[in-house]
Amino acid sequence: MAEMYVLSCDDDNDGCGHSVFLDKFFVANIRGTAEDATLNFACPDCGNTQGYVLSEEDKREGVGPQTRLVLITLKCEETHCESGAKVYTQASEKTDEPKKPLSEWKVQGVTCLAGHLVKVPPERLRSKIILGRQ
Repeated sequence: MAEMYVLSCDDDNDGCGHSVFLDKFFVANIRGTAEDATLNFACPDCGNTQGYVLSEEDKREGVGPQTRLVLITLKCEETHCESGAKVYTQASEKTDEPKKPLSEWKVQGVTCLAGHLVKVPPERLRSKIILGRQ
């Protein structure tokens, strides 16, 4: 059985408890060499967007449902900053757009690579489809 990471929408932070399964190799590719890198993720059910630092406690044996992800880079509040905040979310089954529309995301505390808070309501800088577990 494959090892998967489990991201659960934080009930303590206005989340819904929905879980998404990510392949350990996919997570390693996102994190690179930084073991404590934050992975921003928008819940495909409620839109709660938060940063996760995945640890050994988040690993599970087994195979979860197929996950097809889209990477959305959000604009930050700083007018001249182009670094953006990378946020992953589940893609719609029929399009390359997020399952939960960007207009319904709650992005409290999400920052760009330079440390600026993202715009509220969120605005897309760019996006690309990322295939998860098939």
